[in-house]
Amino acid sequence: MYTRGTTGSNQQEARLYEKFMCYCKHGAQDLEASISAAEDELASLPNEIKGAVEKLSQLKTAVKQHQTDKQEARDDMAEATAICLCQRKKRTMIPR
Repeated sequence: MYTRGTTGSNQQEARLYEKFMCYCKHGAQDLEASISAAEDELASLPNEIKGAVEKLSQLKTAVKQHQTDKQEARDDMAEATAICLCQRKKRTMIPR
């Protein structure tokens, strides 16, 4: 039994060694590819950030304009409502 356990242990060590050696051979290539891809992406980030900042500025300007338009529409509705109420009062005051 003792020899059998040792043999199993040796086989397990051999498998682990093979996995480690495979990782050493292919792991470096994978890491280099990952680093290269990250560097490429990193190079494009400043342009993306600049574009996002410009778009944010445009959107903030658009929001301000929409808020102004919304307030103007509210003011116009209030004025129209006042005119309508005034005309309604005039109609009810006229004797028939």
